[in-house]
Amino acid sequence: HVNYFEKIYTGKNKMFDFIINSIVINEDDDMEKRLDILTQIIFQEKYGFSILDPYFYGNIKNLNEISIDRKDYVLFQFSGVKEFIPKLYFNNENKFRDVVQKSISFDRTSDLNPDKPEVLCQRINGERVTVTIPPYSKYYSLNVRYFNSQLISTDKLIELGTTNKEVEELIEIILPGRPNIVVIGDQGSGKTTYLLRLIGSINDKLSILTIESMFELNIDK
Repeated sequence: HVNYFEKIYTGKNKMFDFIINSIVINEDDDMEKRLDILTQIIFQEKYGFSILDPYFYGNIKNLNEISIDRKDYVLFQFSGVKEFIPKLYFNNENKFRDVVQKSISFDRTSDLNPDKPEVLCQRINGERVTVTIPPYSKYYSLNVRYFNSQLISTDKLIELGTTNKEVEELIEIILPGRPNIVVIGDQGSGKTTYLLRLIGSINDKLSILTIESMFELNIDK
């Protein structure tokens, strides 16, 4: 149902182009590469996570998040930039629901049903998986958050529209006084990315203590 003989991502972001289109079969690919991609496609539809499978296992640098709100609305976030990929969608609703169930099947305590319409769990390699179904959400919803986040420069955050020059100048002035700063926002809004920006401006001679329900910030790295 997805045409793997043409670009899946057609936007202007080079990182999205390189990663999302890695599964595409090109005219100049040799037979070995064509067979590798064909094998991947057969595996993902028969045994794996369908269209998400090539990107799902936490081995892609700069991947922050995969979020699906319905079978034909798939978003990826790389290095803090999020985009909807219209040419990447599930074949049907049942296939999408199967993938949602499979994404939490490793956690034996995760029983998704109308009486328990939300499941929050963590995979063995650290990714946070959040699943909701009606009545918590209008559709079946899957969010996978990867914690290989890296420090994004202040200039880049300004360029992306996350912040502006005046706010960042204020932050640099007040940080030496060790102020209390609260970072709030919806899931996927960039809280972790901005926390890393704040941490990056703390004096290296200071110790940092974190209390986290899940190991997300990965300050050592």
